[in-house]
Amino acid sequence: MSLIIDQEGRVEMANHKACILLSRLKDDVLGRPFTELLMKSSQKKWVKKMKGFLSKDYLDTSLQLDFRTNDGLLISKSCTVGNFRTISGNSNKIIVSTVLFSNTEPFGKGLWNNAIKPKKDSQGPKIKLSHADIQKIRQVHDMIINNLETDPPHLKELALQMGTNEFKLKYGFKQLYGTTVFRFLIQERLRRAKTMIQYTSKSLKTIAHMVGFKSIPHFSRAFKEKYGRTPSSLRN
Repeated sequence: MSLIIDQEGRVEMANHKACILLSRLKDDVLGRPFTELLMKSSQKKWVKKMKGFLSKDYLDTSLQLDFRTNDGLLISKSCTVGNFRTISGNSNKIIVSTVLFSNTEPFGKGLWNNAIKPKKDSQGPKIKLSHADIQKIRQVHDMIINNLETDPPHLKELALQMGTNEFKLKYGFKQLYGTTVFRFLIQERLRRAKTMIQYTSKSLKTIAHMVGFKSIPHFSRAFKEKYGRTPSSLRN
């Protein structure tokens, strides 16, 4: 998980893993204050240290930070904090990075152990996702992205196929990706459709069918709701 923080304390860059782990869309991270991603205790710690981080010519230190996901989990990690100067030399920026889980590390120890847990003040069920649970949920995520043209099975059947249960799939997917399975499917279909409209000459009807929309009016309505304009206007 890597993020770049500018001199105003706003997130200038976040890698894909950061967005996934924090259950946030990129638009909800980029340009926003870094403190919005932290628990209150870590917000105070960060504000106190940030100016010092920026003022140093060279910085390579570690800092324990408690991140909060978009929906109910706390990620407590020791982060590597460094700084660098832009090519123009006009400003320093801070890079914050951490490893949540290493494939070479025994499960249940070190980096992974107790890294993810429900926030004390979170509403709803208090369950902890194991590494095996997260791997299964990521498999569902990847299956959706690689098969946008087909409708996935009902959640109960899908959960059984993946060796988990419907509740854990629904809860866990939202914790990891910040949205429901169904909304993620529609979001990804529309995202791919937008790319194809912009960069291919395929007809809108063909594109709609290729990303899994069986009804053209439904596709047009969903697209306009998402992007504020119709699919056809994107080509005009």
